[in-house]
Amino acid sequence: MTTVLDQQALAHLTVRSQAEQLRQARRERRLATFIRVQELSAQGWSGASIARMLGIHKKTAVKYAQAEHFPEARSDRGHKLAPYLPFLHMQWAAGEYNIASLYQAIRTQGYAGSETAVRNYLTALREEVGPRRRPRR
Repeated sequence: MTTVLDQQALAHLTVRSQAEQLRQARRERRLATFIRVQELSAQGWSGASIARMLGIHKKTAVKYAQAEHFPEARSDRGHKLAPYLPFLHMQWAAGEYNIASLYQAIRTQGYAGSETAVRNYLTALREEVGPRRRPRR
């Protein structure tokens, strides 16, 4: 029993560390782009020219050129699903694994987000903690 739990915990950490590695890699790419935009802007290149050279959107080039510091990714946005996560986890633990019915249950509680967001979250939860989907015939 403990080895199954240990394996699940290890799998959860592996998934989380892979996600963290992806976040870090994206941040490093954004930072490299930011530095390059700052350099080109200091040389007198316009935002549109920088955008064309680097293959980024003009608004991104202008934003990076005008910024004094590297703009970190926004984490201040709340997720519409956040208030319903305790309910979803409780239902999941009680054996309710049908995503469509869970979506309908939180819709009746006032959830205004998409079914796709619920599906993506619960699919990731299923991969982390189970139960596994039955193979298709």
